Amino acid sequence: QHNLLYNPFAAADAHSLLVPWSEAKSEQYTEAKIRQRAELKRVEATYESLLIQETQFPKANESNTEVEEWVEQAVENWKILCGGLWTDSELGEGGKEAVGRSILDILYRAATKTFHSTAILRQLFTVHAAIGEFDLAIHAFDSYVEIVSKGKARGEKTGKHELGFDTDDSAIQTAAEAVRILCKYGDREQAEKALSVSETVKQWLYQQRPTSEQELETAEDKKVDEADQLRQPTLKQLTLKSLAAANFAIGLAHAHWARLSFEDEKRGDSYTEALNHLKKSLAFNDRSVQTAYTLARVLAETQDVSSAVEIIRRSIAVSHTADDAFTDTNSFATADESGYHVDEEDDEDDWDRQRQLIPMWHLLALCLSAKDDYEPAFNACEAAFEQFGDPNVLWGRAGSKAKSTNQTRSMRGLVDQMDNFEREAILEIKMTELAFLELTEGVERAVEAGNELLVSYTRLFGSPSQLKSPLKAPPPVINTPSKNGGGTLRSVVGSIRPRSARNSGDNTLRAPSPSRPTSANSQQDGSPIAITITNENGTSAEKQHHDHHHHLHVPFKTRGHHGDFNEAGSLRSKRSREDLKEKQGSDTDEKPLPTSPQNGVDVARPDHPAANPPAVEPALSDSKSREEPRQPLREAEHNAPHDAWPAPAGHVHQPLEQDMRLPAPHPASNAMPMPTFGSMQERQFKVTVLSKVWLFIASMYIRAGMFEDANGAVQDAMVLVEVFEGDKCAEGANAKGLFERGWGGGKSVDRLWADVYAVKGQLAVAQARPFAAMVHYEDALLHFPDHPEAMIGISNLLMDIFEEKMPAEEPQLLLPPLPASSGSLVNDPTLLHRPEGETPTTAKSTLANTGRPLPPSVTRNNDPSPAELNRLAARDRAYMLLANLTRLGSGWDDAEAWLTLARAHELSKDVAKAKKALWWVVELEDASPVRSWVDVTAGGYAL
Repeated sequence: QHNLLYNPFAAADAHSLLVPWSEAKSEQYTEAKIRQRAELKRVEATYESLLIQETQFPKANESNTEVEEWVEQAVENWKILCGGLWTDSELGEGGKEAVGRSILDILYRAATKTFHSTAILRQLFTVHAAIGEFDLAIHAFDSYVEIVSKGKARGEKTGKHELGFDTDDSAIQTAAEAVRILCKYGDREQAEKALSVSETVKQWLYQQRPTSEQELETAEDKKVDEADQLRQPTLKQLTLKSLAAANFAIGLAHAHWARLSFEDEKRGDSYTEALNHLKKSLAFNDRSVQTAYTLARVLAETQDVSSAVEIIRRSIAVSHTADDAFTDTNSFATADESGYHVDEEDDEDDWDRQRQLIPMWHLLALCLSAKDDYEPAFNACEAAFEQFGDPNVLWGRAGSKAKSTNQTRSMRGLVDQMDNFEREAILEIKMTELAFLELTEGVERAVEAGNELLVSYTRLFGSPSQLKSPLKAPPPVINTPSKNGGGTLRSVVGSIRPRSARNSGDNTLRAPSPSRPTSANSQQDGSPIAITITNENGTSAEKQHHDHHHHLHVPFKTRGHHGDFNEAGSLRSKRSREDLKEKQGSDTDEKPLPTSPQNGVDVARPDHPAANPPAVEPALSDSKSREEPRQPLREAEHNAPHDAWPAPAGHVHQPLEQDMRLPAPHPASNAMPMPTFGSMQERQFKVTVLSKVWLFIASMYIRAGMFEDANGAVQDAMVLVEVFEGDKCAEGANAKGLFERGWGGGKSVDRLWADVYAVKGQLAVAQARPFAAMVHYEDALLHFPDHPEAMIGISNLLMDIFEEKMPAEEPQLLLPPLPASSGSLVNDPTLLHRPEGETPTTAKSTLANTGRPLPPSVTRNNDPSPAELNRLAARDRAYMLLANLTRLGSGWDDAEAWLTLARAHELSKDVAKAKKALWWVVELEDASPVRSWVDVTAGGYAL
């Protein structure tokens, strides 16, 4: 915040926070940040050592609040270190993942001094989710819910609050975050879990809680009716932020389940429930972009496009109002339009809000396209990028994707701080722009601009060629979580595990994974790890936890415009397209590799001189003082006279001075860091995005009649899926593992194969090869039975068979006659070709020709012929597929699916149902966008 950093050349007794980082070189800045991180780790270790040694295990009526406060401070530091202001190279070896592992060690060590602490369980849920261990995070959350629910029940019965429990606001907000994680990163099983959690939140809201007056008096001193009057539902005691979070969680869970539910008759009720709670949430906090997006998305999917547009425009207008109120301290106004007070510490960073608006602009473009306003819709897509002003802010400058990890902050763009879901949302806008370009200027023009899609992918996710080679084994992680804390820690470890695993007698937190090697100083599995905290001088013999600590606070932070990719986001800009093409060859993978410190300094060792800079003196003046915020400092102490030494770095022409203003809290310090995923999860997401890009390009080629190019794009997608399937099988994935998506987003292997085969079927249909198309559609349904495009495509072909527009089987080529031996009558033309009207003489024909009555066994019946049976079976199968598709969440609002179903009803002579389906098609088409609503973002209803 004061543009200062650690001076790597400071003496032992000199002030180390004196160098403006804008004057430092990239290597100097990275070295200073590494030194700062090492110093913060040393301070953390010292404080934790003293705290653990002086704290005893609490009694039944006690709670170690000091330990819980320490955990809260450590997690807040971790959120800053793993935020957008620090990179992996600045955090030393292991990067942000190592920092997350170290905070887990702190949490489990703190658990040895507490008993079923809700604060520690809450932070375990947060940290496990942030490092991609979602299963452990949900186990911790389940334990948290169990303890909190029992505490609430006891409080409702006794009329007293439980000692040491989280407040109602903390519990509600934690549950809301769990619902968001389950819906965004999970699969169908997690969607059911989110629905269950939302019911728990609803129960908490209406649960009777004691008031402050009731706690002062016992139940014997009050009558029952008076005590009941002092009790009130929890929602009456919650803050507006908690009420908004609770209603949003309930609405999100119901909307997400409505999309995945197989019960068509209950889908409308789920959407209605979602709309009611989302509207309540937006009323409590109308500045929430997340709530506005989810509400607008549900309104658009339920054909209320006009209301969705109104919600989006209102949210964008509130954002612009907030921009006008954005002060020099980067904090928004403290009151929203409804007059509700909003704490400044909860306000979001300016660019974070603009990043959240990217899917909002995309949703607005789709809503406008549903109303046939294509020009304003295209402008909305461009506005998603133009809101950042300078393109360098979003994309960064040229060369920011160089192989060197010492990137200066002036070269990095906002895309370097985004997670995979945000980057994929940018690509989705690019694809929507191409769809608009195809509508307005023709498919040929869209095909010409399609190269920008691959260039944008390269900038966002790295080189596509990296996904065409098998995945290598991940590098060993230095900082691994402790397997077992021993003693009291076992109760906490067991409490966050599933009950089936608790009965196995395994006391470890999790089994070691082959893809996660342990460090050299980690113990063997099965033996408990003795927790030893080193003293400040490092005299302890066991130093295995020295590198697992964080700083207590980070006072000096800087923010600014990061970026350097000259791309304005407009497909109409020829200059931007040329710039993108020039940069395509130099773009590499996005994720930087950690670099070791300069000059061989080992920052992982706290006893190293470079890792122990002097302590920082806190500023003592009030930030609101009208006095001069800077005061001169004494000259640097040296053994020689001060004029015999060079001036300190950054202070050549002025004496040393210190900023006396207290640092303001970082606006995004309360935000949860972006989850980091393992190499396989990361690869799955990238393969999903790139294969979707290739198949989107292939579809454009098909519509343009460029079949060879379309086949090449499909083959590129097939190569990606083949390599990814091999990687999954190498990890031991079975058929279930290939079919299920798992955590982290992306599509499963089987779903990826289904997408590829569906586009191959479309290509075969365009090439007038219906039987080849049927084979491809069958392959798609074999991998994923509910694939919408494959179900519609094969149903049309099946109904063509029923209408005899194509034969039931592919005609076989006539083979030339075989050479007959001497005396053979096979090739006798008189035997092979009979005169017209002449039939062979058989027993039946003899009876028929003589006019005698036929015996019962020879009497003709009216049973359909095999060919007729094939036609009827084809029609019935098409009807079955389409009826199932229109009941699914992926097809109930698909106009093409309903149109095809109307055709099936018509062929079945069911005119009434055909008319009903056609009227529903008309209603859907009135609110149908140029692309599907699900294409806005991969996170579904959650941003």
